[in-house]
Amino acid sequence: MTNGERILVVCQNDALRYELADTLEQGGGYRITAVGTFDEALHELLSDEPYAMIVSEVNLPVMSGLDLLTVVGMQSNRLPVIMIDDDLVAKSALAAFRLGAVDYLCKPIDMDFMLMRVGTELERRQLLLQENDFADEAHTTKTNLREAWMNPATRPIAFVLKRSQYKFIEERLTDLKANTHATFVGLIDSAHNIVNAVGELAQTDLLSLRQALEAANSNAQLARVLHENHFSHTHFEGTNNCVFITDFGDLQPVSLVVICPADAKPGMVWLWCKRTASEIDEMLREVVVTPY
Repeated sequence: MTNGERILVVCQNDALRYELADTLEQGGGYRITAVGTFDEALHELLSDEPYAMIVSEVNLPVMSGLDLLTVVGMQSNRLPVIMIDDDLVAKSALAAFRLGAVDYLCKPIDMDFMLMRVGTELERRQLLLQENDFADEAHTTKTNLREAWMNPATRPIAFVLKRSQYKFIEERLTDLKANTHATFVGLIDSAHNIVNAVGELAQTDLLSLRQALEAANSNAQLARVLHENHFSHTHFEGTNNCVFITDFGDLQPVSLVVICPADAKPGMVWLWCKRTASEIDEMLREVVVTPY
């Protein structure tokens, strides 16, 4: 039984958008607003009547569902978001879980399973709302969010780099992957957008990756943190993989994520991470963000 919660469906695929809207309205009794672009979704999120949940495709015109997930992460109410992708993509999976998506589903979508996941997450959110009062911060958060995205000087670094700078980062990540025998290497900006990434991420690795990213955001759960100059290193050991996260950058904060087999030698990985981070950090210091 539902209370008619509002759900925002964001899909550029017309057929999927209509099917999701119909399923959630008829099968779940939810109030659905269905849009096809990032701009339309952002307009809805900044409206006066709040939403309880978002279901979004990763691939959207111009700006992606991951960019939308970034916006949601900046809001105080932290809406649960289910991401839908054409298939399992390493960059998308990493960004989605880093930003706190409650699920990452691949097409074709089982609508019965979707209804179950939506119901579960809305019940969980209701419990959180009963324990926390978010109302006092809502107006201020919307105002700050609008101002941040309207001002080019405060946009995430992933949106202001030049093609040559992206190429430089990709070359550094490729070298790092080869030297550490990693399966995946990625660079994430302060807004948790994927700047660049190389390698593959198997579906079986998602659990350990999600645990590592959650641990990196909680000082009480860090497996290992070393402070050296402005580099902060986090090491998480999973059953099949080790995840290394290096945070750096005074002017443009970013995170370097490296996933290696469980038998990787941490000392060697850290040395290559530090070298790569130093090279990228030096380049980022030359990036100047100016208004249009």
